[in-house]
Amino acid sequence: MSREWTKPQAQAIESRNGTVLVSAAAGSGKTAVLVERVIQRITDANHPVDIEKLLIVTFTKAAASEMKERISKRLSELIKEQPNNQYLKRQKMYLPNAPISTMDSFCGQLVKDNFEQVGIAPDYTLLSDIEHDMMKREVADEVLEELYSLPEKETKELLELFTTGKSDTSLVESVLALYEFAIASPNPEMWIENAFADYYKNLPIQETKWGKYSLERLAEVVEYTKIKAQDIIDDAPENSTLLGTLTNDLTPIISSLDEILKLIESNPEKWDEIKFLSESIKLNRFPNVPKDEKDCYYDELKGRRDSIKKYLTHIGKFLICTEKEFYEDIEYLRPIMKIIQDCVLRFIEVLEERKKENNTYYFSDVLHFALNILVDFNEDGTYNKTDLVKELSDSFEEIFIDEFQDTNDAQDTLFSAISKDNTNKFMVGDVKQSIYRFRQAMPEIFLNYKDTFEIYDGKNYPATINLDKNFRSRKGIVDGINFFFDFLMTRKTCGIDYKKNERLDFGGNYCEDTSPNVSVHIVETEKTRGSDLEAEACHIGTIINELISSKTLVGKKGEERPIRYSDICILMRAVKDKAQVVARALGEMGIPAHFTKQGGFFESREIVTMVSMLKIIDNPVQDVPLVSVMLSPLCPFTEDDLARYRNEDRKSNLYNVVKNQYDKDQKVKEFLDMLYILRALSVTMDIGSLIRRIFEMTAYDSIVGAMDNGEKRILNLELLINYAENYEAMGGTGLSGFIRYLDKIRKNKKDLEGANELTENDDVVRIMSIHKSKGLEFPVVFIANCSSSNNGADYNKVKVNRHLGVATSRYFPKQHKDFTTLPVNAIKLYDQQEEFAEQIRVLYVAMTRAEEKLYIVGSMHDTEKKITDLYNTYYNNFVDSSVPLSMCSNVMQWIIIAMLNHPSLKMSNLLYCTKNPQSPKIDFEIIDSVECIVATEKEQKVFDVDKDILEEISDKLSYEYPFASLSEIPIKYAASSMQKDDNLQYLASERPAFMGKDELTPAQRGSLMHRFMELCNMQNAGEDVKKELLRLVENEQFTKEEADAVDTKKLEKFFQSDMYKRICSADKFLKEQEFAMTVPATLAIENLPEIAQNERVVVQGVIDGLIISGNRGEIIDYKTDKVTDETEIINRYKEQMRIYKMAAEQCFGLNEVNVTLYSFALSKEISVKLEKNT
Repeated sequence: MSREWTKPQAQAIESRNGTVLVSAAAGSGKTAVLVERVIQRITDANHPVDIEKLLIVTFTKAAASEMKERISKRLSELIKEQPNNQYLKRQKMYLPNAPISTMDSFCGQLVKDNFEQVGIAPDYTLLSDIEHDMMKREVADEVLEELYSLPEKETKELLELFTTGKSDTSLVESVLALYEFAIASPNPEMWIENAFADYYKNLPIQETKWGKYSLERLAEVVEYTKIKAQDIIDDAPENSTLLGTLTNDLTPIISSLDEILKLIESNPEKWDEIKFLSESIKLNRFPNVPKDEKDCYYDELKGRRDSIKKYLTHIGKFLICTEKEFYEDIEYLRPIMKIIQDCVLRFIEVLEERKKENNTYYFSDVLHFALNILVDFNEDGTYNKTDLVKELSDSFEEIFIDEFQDTNDAQDTLFSAISKDNTNKFMVGDVKQSIYRFRQAMPEIFLNYKDTFEIYDGKNYPATINLDKNFRSRKGIVDGINFFFDFLMTRKTCGIDYKKNERLDFGGNYCEDTSPNVSVHIVETEKTRGSDLEAEACHIGTIINELISSKTLVGKKGEERPIRYSDICILMRAVKDKAQVVARALGEMGIPAHFTKQGGFFESREIVTMVSMLKIIDNPVQDVPLVSVMLSPLCPFTEDDLARYRNEDRKSNLYNVVKNQYDKDQKVKEFLDMLYILRALSVTMDIGSLIRRIFEMTAYDSIVGAMDNGEKRILNLELLINYAENYEAMGGTGLSGFIRYLDKIRKNKKDLEGANELTENDDVVRIMSIHKSKGLEFPVVFIANCSSSNNGADYNKVKVNRHLGVATSRYFPKQHKDFTTLPVNAIKLYDQQEEFAEQIRVLYVAMTRAEEKLYIVGSMHDTEKKITDLYNTYYNNFVDSSVPLSMCSNVMQWIIIAMLNHPSLKMSNLLYCTKNPQSPKIDFEIIDSVECIVATEKEQKVFDVDKDILEEISDKLSYEYPFASLSEIPIKYAASSMQKDDNLQYLASERPAFMGKDELTPAQRGSLMHRFMELCNMQNAGEDVKKELLRLVENEQFTKEEADAVDTKKLEKFFQSDMYKRICSADKFLKEQEFAMTVPATLAIENLPEIAQNERVVVQGVIDGLIISGNRGEIIDYKTDKVTDETEIINRYKEQMRIYKMAAEQCFGLNEVNVTLYSFALSKEISVKLEKNT
């Protein structure tokens, strides 16, 4: 069934002949449009394009995978309609290899195909975020050591400015910050040169980028203050005694503000005069007005008048120095900036050398390698395309770029380079959802394209298409979002004219709902117990309980159902130390809630214990980790035991103290025996296998599984194994090295991500950050903690800004104090403005997650007074200016200022507050009191104990079952568990490059060999292994990635072997034969207690292959272990094969059965000689 598209969607799908930018609002179906455009390009009757000629770039692997799945599904639908269309079938066959990938994957493939052009080895590995951070810090320390070796007179002022005591952390962080900004540019060295350029030009202050920006911002604030002052005069009634007073009071202020504006526009060189004027404007003391002359307008107009003081104070903060002071500062900073610039360039040089030595690179390095392959940069910043890029451009008919709002300058340059002179790009994104500034995303790139492109008319290109229809949310949600962002998201605040071009248009399919879909709730904290956040959480919990108990229906028309906990999400800007407060409060109210703890891996009990265990295996002479292990569930010791051991020897280290107990204490003997074994194994065994062996010897994974949150704890242990395997895959060796690696991570105040055991089917309320929620949607959304401060502190001494370059303070030794310079102040102002715009976009992302109910929740003390103050200070009747909103301290203040125009916010004292009767339904409530039931301490009752009952219980609990030893014998046993797996390795020691971070382990790759032998058609595989593997991929029995990981050369050798010939000539060949039979327990289990000698156990297993010829048989068992000789593999599997032989004889009635192993590592068959079973 064909889908109906809106007109803008159809335009986006059908546009041809030029570059198109699609501005796709939240919930507008952009992915569906992208997929349909791809399908229509493939099936275009006039100009069909092979899928391999469409480059589709996404920003996450999940998005790339989803894109492939959707395209595959649409192709399958078309093939079903046209079963004889061979062209469509070819496109589906090409799809697994089509260039649909992340930016990182695309660049990685390009670099590996052309590695010689950038002088690197093709088998490089990618650094993880943490590994890259550690390498950067190590290199930064080395570069600074070089700096410290310079003569003191050259570095004295720099070190006075940047070092505190013995710490140079500030200088390290400054170098790293400059590096991060530089690599987001297509030419990092040129960006660094431009960032420092104004320190060497001797420009007049008003012509420097810092002076220009300071004057620009000053003019904006002056203009707004002037309008606000004039509005106060204009609002005073003509018959009011206040009119004359306000006119006399504010008119001189307005005149002075006018003078500043004229000077900025016409005579910016009069810097000192502008500075003097901006700092000297003061409000006179407001004259006393007799009580009987105060009318109903007095309090409001005076309150608004008094708020002018705040703006006048703000005006004085832009031009913070005179011209003379500025030139003195620049003279002082110039040599310091030269050293910092050299440091950064040297840092980049050493870091590149280190990466090349280790043959390890980061994603940004691969991006720049790709750029260097494609273009040659000129000194002026322009570039020329290489011959390769011309060839590459011809291979792509069109370039699709998803999430384009999160692109940076380097990525945009690459897209432009591989395009056909920017005429064949299809860029999709929503700049309103650009929330990754901290990752160097540059929404201004999207905005610049949008401002310069034509509105789509089908003729003129490049063009812009707006997808504004929202299919996700109810009309009340859509209208509410439009209400808030008409006010918040303007050209001055975000560079976006929301009201004119970006409003959402309702397109959902819901039953009518007359209740408000958007609610703003402010919890009055004066009357609540507990913290403000606890009060908010309790209020949210009350609403959730009402929704659940009333069985509120959710779902689109015809799909309604009662609400579940999993339909509800609580969003906060930051969840660290906050999510657990909310979850605890909800839990006390009987509401299941879940949040993913950020980091916390090293602090989890099971990881602390396991890392301590690894430390004492590496070096047992460490008291702290030894105590940690001995008092953990791994061991049976108590505090009293350790105290007793220590009491006998108070001078030696704990390890020697414990060793002295070896012959005295059975617990110590068992513990030290285990430790000796593990220490011996650690010499030859990889770390992941060593950890697994610890689990086998101690059952620690089972122990933690029985603890609270056991499932998550087990996942954390599995993660530790994964981290160990990744460490070794990156070239790390040895247990000592792994421990140092973990210690470095902690030293750098980093943490590894803990496991997330939550699944989509878990019926719990989700608590997450707004950033984590991007791309998700929920029927009910709470945006909580809206009253927390917007501002994050920046403690770096060096301030870096993409547009204003680099700045730092000036240090005065006599005062022992740093003083802010104009460059620092300008960059602070710019960063505050960018952060303010990002906060608005983050709020937009949060609101657009909601489908049916949206609650905006904050908390205040003395709420009505605060609302009055906000009205007096910031209410501007929708004048387009960033000034009032940028001066607010939190999101709830923005919401309140917008709500001042809404009828539901009723404040009788706000006489000039215009209410818009056409406003959408939004519920506004001040919650006077919340019963916060989160208990800080629970009372514990103490009861008298009946000693007789206690003794009886003790007797019963101490009863020992005489056949307890039998309980340890499993009734069912796996034949494969009889193998001797010491130092077990697999033939697949190399890992495929495409897997990146998610590489297959050798064991997993060995499993793929087994799976191929199980699923393949033996005759087809004998003719062409690769062709048979492709068939399994087409049948979706293997993924493309799994197929790439299969060692086809090893398989081909098997199909050329005598064993394969015997299979082909046999009467019958059976694959994967499952069996279960009873055998004497002595065959399956070693060291059985005497009482169990005559017991039998069930053994089950799977025989890989069984050749049957007459009444004789031959067991075929495939092995992928990495071995060097036959004896090793025979010894390892002899007992397992004995069971297989018995099974073949009993289950298939065969008189004679031989056993043959086929080792893929040795590429040969190995006969296993076994005595006849009895």
